[in-house]
Amino acid sequence: TGEYLSFGPAVGNRNIYRVEYAKRLNPMNYYIELKIIKDQAFESYVSQIEKAYDSKAELISEDVDLFNAKKSYSRIYRQHSPARKKFFKKVAEDLRYHYIDLVDYGSYSLLFWVEVPVDLTNSQEVEVRLKNRDVVEYKNFISSFQYTKQNNKGMKGSVKDGVYYSDDNELQVKVPYLLSPSSQSADEWSYANIDEGNTAEIDYVVFGPAKSDYNRYHVVALNFPMENDKDDYVKRLFKDKSKGRKTGIIQKHFEKFNYKGLDRYYAVYESDDDYFVICVTDNNQSFYNIEMDIAKNTLIPKVDLTMLINREFSYFNELLDSFSKN
Repeated sequence: TGEYLSFGPAVGNRNIYRVEYAKRLNPMNYYIELKIIKDQAFESYVSQIEKAYDSKAELISEDVDLFNAKKSYSRIYRQHSPARKKFFKKVAEDLRYHYIDLVDYGSYSLLFWVEVPVDLTNSQEVEVRLKNRDVVEYKNFISSFQYTKQNNKGMKGSVKDGVYYSDDNELQVKVPYLLSPSSQSADEWSYANIDEGNTAEIDYVVFGPAKSDYNRYHVVALNFPMENDKDDYVKRLFKDKSKGRKTGIIQKHFEKFNYKGLDRYYAVYESDDDYFVICVTDNNQSFYNIEMDIAKNTLIPKVDLTMLINREFSYFNELLDSFSKN
C-alpha cells in the first residue's frame, strides 16, 4: 500500500530528501481522510527526528493548500541541537530545518520531507528566507514529482467515442474526462485513474482522480432489485454511505424525482472540505447508483453547493443521462 524513498546526505549537498507514497484503499471500501490523521502523522515524523538528533523540534510555520488544488498540510520545524556527548563521543552543535508536507492526491497521499542543515555562523540571516520556503532545492524536489502509473492501460473494459463499456458489456456510461473534444479533456483521460470490477451481484467503474480534476466519479450497477419498501431501503442506504464515507458530513438536500420513466433518489452532503453526491435509480429488477466525491478547493471543474442541489453539475447529468445496463 505504499513506498518510501530517501536521498542524501551527499558530499556537496547535506540536505536529506524523502518522499513517501501511501495508496488509498479500494474505492469500494471506506478510507480515512488525510485531515483526520494529519496530526498523528506529523507527531510520528517529529518523534523520529527528535530521537535521531536527541533534541526537540520547534514548529515555526504551518500552512494549508500550498499545492494548487490539492488538499495539503505543510509545516516547518526548527531543530537546534547544542553540543553534546552521545555514546561517549562529542557531537558538535548544529541547526537544521525540516519541511514536512502531507498532500492529498485523491487515490493516494504523499509525504514530502526535506531536511536542511544551516551554517550556525549566518543562521539569523537565512531564517527569514527559510520560513518563506525560499529554498531552491526544496522547491525543485517537490515540483519534480510525477505519478507515472497509467491504470487505464490495463482496463478490463473499453472506451469508444467517449463511452466506457464494461468487460461483460453489462454497463456503459460516458467518461467524465471526454465531455468535450478539447485537448485538455484528452489529456485528462491519459492521466485518469480507473478502477473497475464485476461480479454476479455488481458491476462498477470509478473514474478519477485525473490530471487536474481530483474528483472521483463512481458508477455502480447492482444486479438485484431493491427491497419492497424502496423509500426506507434508500434511506438506510444513504445513511450507511454517508456515515462510512466522510467524517462530519451533513445532508444538505434530498429529493425523489422521475427521469426517463424511472424513479431517482438524490442527496447532497457537505463536510468542511468536500461534497458527497449520491443518486440511486430504481431500474425495476435491478438498480444503480452514481456517487461523486468532490473537493471544495478543486478549480477544475468548479462546483458549489447550489449547483449540486439544483442538479446543475454537468458531470453528474452526463453520467446519469448516459448510463445504461443490458
